[in-house]
Amino acid sequence: MRSRPTLSTVSRKSFRQVILYQFSNMFRATHEAVIASPQDFRVWTFDLQRSQFAVNLANNIFHFSRPASLTNFFQLSCGAVHPNSQQNDYKIAFNNRVDWQNEMERCWKMALSHWSFVCFDEQSVNEVPSYPFCVVVPNTLYGARIHESLIPNWNNGRFPVWCWSYTNGSAILRSSKCSNEMRSSELWNIVEHAICRSHPKNRLVSKIDVDISSSKIATSFDRLRELCAIDSMAQFKEREKDWYSLVDNTGWCALVFKCLLEARKVVNLVVDNQRSVVITDEDGLNASVVVCCLAQICADSYYRTIAGLNRLIEKEWIALGYPFGSNMFNCPFTSHLQQNRSSTATFLLFLDALSQLLRLFPVSFEYSQYMLIALWDLSITGLAPGLTCNSIRDRLLLKKTAPTFPLSQYYSSKYCIMFTNALYSTNILFGCEANTRDVIKPPASPLEVEFWTDCYLRWVPAANICEGGSVTHDVALSAVLAYTASAVCNSPSCESVVWRQRLHPAFDAKTVSF
Repeated sequence: MRSRPTLSTVSRKSFRQVILYQFSNMFRATHEAVIASPQDFRVWTFDLQRSQFAVNLANNIFHFSRPASLTNFFQLSCGAVHPNSQQNDYKIAFNNRVDWQNEMERCWKMALSHWSFVCFDEQSVNEVPSYPFCVVVPNTLYGARIHESLIPNWNNGRFPVWCWSYTNGSAILRSSKCSNEMRSSELWNIVEHAICRSHPKNRLVSKIDVDISSSKIATSFDRLRELCAIDSMAQFKEREKDWYSLVDNTGWCALVFKCLLEARKVVNLVVDNQRSVVITDEDGLNASVVVCCLAQICADSYYRTIAGLNRLIEKEWIALGYPFGSNMFNCPFTSHLQQNRSSTATFLLFLDALSQLLRLFPVSFEYSQYMLIALWDLSITGLAPGLTCNSIRDRLLLKKTAPTFPLSQYYSSKYCIMFTNALYSTNILFGCEANTRDVIKPPASPLEVEFWTDCYLRWVPAANICEGGSVTHDVALSAVLAYTASAVCNSPSCESVVWRQRLHPAFDAKTVSF
């Protein structure tokens, strides 16, 4: 099953309806057709006009698309998708001290003298099951204080941990909210004092609470899916009349802008005011990771490359325990009585916000929006363990440690060519790299946020141009650019353009011999 669908069955010739399940308001049944609405916004219609098995089919699709736990998740129970993707000797990224140390040195050379490592053993890792075996904290916070004072008093045990540092020494950390209201001020003072001492100039710490709940994300995503699940020209024309009002009513674009605005605040504090920032949300698993990633992408040009984005997702989403299984598939590690709740598409919220930055700063990103769409599609298939499990701990227990990247494990070479941004390569070809900005700022006005049509309406023929539009334009420009680069000269910059535009942009260049 490609992704967890919402199902409905409808009758074209009668008004008689039988409600099969009340999982969501989009799930109904009659005897003529089965309609499946996956999370990639497609609509599948199975015509069963004279069949006696409509309800039976709907029941089976519903059952197999919602496994009770990760242990009986079909995609995780079968073998590797690609013959070379299952590497038994692969160590999960950022589950060890070396990866964190390399990241710290890449960000700021002096980081190791201001920050230290906390490593959990097999017994203590259960205290914070969503964290990896190794995290980074201020060097004045000792293990005993963390285990005794911080972990028990933060939601899900997710106390503040280091994520990234700017070249001026200011850092970004994230966590959940403090659960001990009586001692909240005292405990935060301990944390903030330690972070302050880890700053080279002992600057005060800022705390940003992202007020976007997981339920708000889930509700907006449900409305977005319902709006974009268009299966006929008549339905498209009917919705087109009030399209902007309908989009606004979903609340999705408002959430995207909220995340971008919070990321802008973080960038201003870290870069301009030289202050470290702690980003929090209720559980430390949803809105905070979106804002944290957007801020890093804006302030660090490395994350605007394909390799950098891959690394960022490995660090912030996979290693630091974003619950893909629970949020997208309502699927914990072990079986339990499932709660019928909507999908919390926090990862899509991040990709949408990132696509806005790609549109506003087209020459600053090596990757294109099609790579972002591919990441979303992959996350809802269950084929990549890193984008399916709830934590590193789950992956180790399931013995699914194969790397998530490169994406060429899952997509064809022709599709991977679309992952590179032709305008970024043009910059390299004409030697304009010096004109690109090291730091970019997210938009400050909601008017600069646009509906992501290329993702949400890509399956609607009426919303796309046959053999035209942005896809055809980008592919043609990519081909012309590669030809021009190879014909003009053999300089290293031209070779890199040819590499990006002709070969697998999603491949790791280190594994390819020239």
